[in-house]
Amino acid sequence: MAASSCVGSCPRFRAALAPALIGVLIAASASAQNLNNGDFENWPGSSATPPDWTWVYPATQAGITFGKATTAGCGAAVVRNASSAAALGYFPMLAVKQRMIGLAVTNSPALIAPTGGTTRVLGNQAHALGCPAGRHHPLLFDSSTTTMSTGEMDVLHERGELLPEGVLLDAAGVPTRDPGQWKTGTLLPAGGHRGYGLSLMFELLTGVLAGGPIWAHEVGHPFVYDRPQGVSLFLLAIDPSRAMAYDGFVARVDRLIDEIHASPPATGFDRVYVPGERAALIAAQRERDGIPLSPERASVLRGLLDELGISWSL
Repeated sequence: MAASSCVGSCPRFRAALAPALIGVLIAASASAQNLNNGDFENWPGSSATPPDWTWVYPATQAGITFGKATTAGCGAAVVRNASSAAALGYFPMLAVKQRMIGLAVTNSPALIAPTGGTTRVLGNQAHALGCPAGRHHPLLFDSSTTTMSTGEMDVLHERGELLPEGVLLDAAGVPTRDPGQWKTGTLLPAGGHRGYGLSLMFELLTGVLAGGPIWAHEVGHPFVYDRPQGVSLFLLAIDPSRAMAYDGFVARVDRLIDEIHASPPATGFDRVYVPGERAALIAAQRERDGIPLSPERASVLRGLLDELGISWSL
């Protein structure tokens, strides 16, 4: 998720977390040797809105997964009753910092129709895969199964810009370039039937395998606060040192990256990047120079900081 999209989500996080002051209960269910099944349950309280610390719990399960990978070579976990994981690449990068390969998959509210169908049944399933390297930045592929994410659409909507062709259908099933139509429309899967197939199989790894009461088309939207969202995640960590010496592994990764970089750039490109490389360079620049925000997003952030009594210098 782009930094501007994360900033735009801050008011939603604030609204969801506010009732959590009455407390939460985290309960992990049965754990096999290499697969853990975790359940985040809300603490019963008087508030009509469920408390929501469910962004934190997947990170707890990620730690359990890494521990299993350390002892057994690989570890996996499924999480149910969570909320939108936001920047999903965060989770595999936790594994990368432990010198492991990491995979995270999450389901989401139904936004796409199956190939040949007309109703929204499956989510824009986010997935992220990270791998350590030696001389280079770690590899990180962080994507989803539709042509464009809803976060990117929200940014375009704020800027008054149109979508490219082939991204969205409106509620009547007519192609539209209006990014504000995504909440009632249908997102088109990336690669046609391929994106649909990935969405279906990722639902098996998340909502079906996690065994929670909410899955598939029942998963809620993150901006609805009066009911649990019911997101599920699948987390996997692999210790490459079980296959070969770690230094040898990252040397092979570096060699592969070198081969990609050596490809002559096509017309209109200055160079070839590998997944995660451009983002790493931008992150370093923005840590140094700051994150550019639209006037609208800066105004929303100022209002939120004022509400929380936090000083700011924007």
